[in-house]
Amino acid sequence: MTLKTYPSYKGSGIDWLGEIPAHWACKFFKRFGNFKAGAGFPNEDQGCQTGEVPFYKVSDMNLAGNEVSMICSNNWVSRDVAKRLGATVFPAGTIILPKVGAALLTNKRRVLGVDACIDNNVMGFILQHGDVKWLYYLFLMLDLKPLTNPGALPSINESQIERIRVCLPPIEEQQAIAAYLDEQTSKLDRLIANKRKHIKQLETLRKVTIQNAVTKGLNPDAPMKDSGIDWLGEIPAHWSVRRFRKILHGNLVNGLFKKKDDFGSGTLLVNVFDIYRDDFLVSSERLDRVEASESEICSYKVESGDLFFVRSSLKREGVGRSACVLDTPEPMVFECHLVRGRLNATVAYPRYINYLLNSSVFNNILVSKANIVTMATIDQAKIQNLPSLCPPVPEQQAIAAYLDEQTSKLDRLLANKREQIKQLETLRKVTIQDAVTGKIMVPGVEV
Repeated sequence: MTLKTYPSYKGSGIDWLGEIPAHWACKFFKRFGNFKAGAGFPNEDQGCQTGEVPFYKVSDMNLAGNEVSMICSNNWVSRDVAKRLGATVFPAGTIILPKVGAALLTNKRRVLGVDACIDNNVMGFILQHGDVKWLYYLFLMLDLKPLTNPGALPSINESQIERIRVCLPPIEEQQAIAAYLDEQTSKLDRLIANKRKHIKQLETLRKVTIQNAVTKGLNPDAPMKDSGIDWLGEIPAHWSVRRFRKILHGNLVNGLFKKKDDFGSGTLLVNVFDIYRDDFLVSSERLDRVEASESEICSYKVESGDLFFVRSSLKREGVGRSACVLDTPEPMVFECHLVRGRLNATVAYPRYINYLLNSSVFNNILVSKANIVTMATIDQAKIQNLPSLCPPVPEQQAIAAYLDEQTSKLDRLLANKREQIKQLETLRKVTIQDAVTGKIMVPGVEV
């Protein structure tokens, strides 16, 4: 449905806003509400699951059920504790948003569903007159990044936002706009949720397809035998199980350490970030460069078919991930957070082994063997002792070709679904922006 515009417009005097309906006003935020920061929330007062009022932190905005209205909380306090902490009990209907840290840049906005306290990484806007839901949509379209104070930790304060001028329709129009946007965003959110459900199904199918092919083969009628490994179960009878070190040509090798100043030019470098790819392949077109001597290039040389493991990661699930290099258009080296494995071509086909190591069951085993201190790490011995399934090499090649074809099909479907979500999210954003700025006149409005 194409909505009509208002009969007449006027200049708003606000660069980012442009023209607004002639009967709308422009006001500073402070003219129709008050901003107030949250309070410090000491660790010793956190964690209580019962109390008189919830005490919200930024992380609570991510809880299921808190997508718009804040109704769920990980922390509750009594009003006496709130008073001791100097924490304001904000009324239901307050708009809250992050004011410090990376969350400030995520455009998160929520409405308090109940009276609540907020911590000092959050601020609240208490509306004095107007429609709360319309105000929520207005806040969603506001980009606060240009106001962010520079520094190691991005921040913004109440006085900066209260001086922002916004357009203000009459209360009846605010209510009509909010009702229209409730209906339209609900429709779009259902479509987006459905697309995300399809994506999860396709991602699951992709994982199952890989795991079945690399652990059971392509012939469903092949005789089976016990693998001798509890977490693996049966495998085709003609396959062998070998320790990973037995399919290597030479030893595993840790990568090259370089200082920050050495990056940016020189030899192509396989970095840890190049390993986290859905196709499990290192793309030479995306590689950084590093200054490396002739001896370093010789010692840390990358050849076609080399496998690389992530040996240290800030996240446990990131350790053990592997990827394969298939093309080396020019000399390449690899960095110190990676381990290189060069396979014995008489018993192992790199692309198959790469799929095997990235299958759910094998990846989970690698992650379970990680050491956790300040980072997740895995040493060479644990990788070398990992059991590997070895069909005959021609069968490994056939499995790899099959998986290349099947994952490519699934990846195209996934890319299509993600693009559809992107378009729906853009439509959602434009719909909100056009309605709250008066670019369209929503149903129920009469001028």
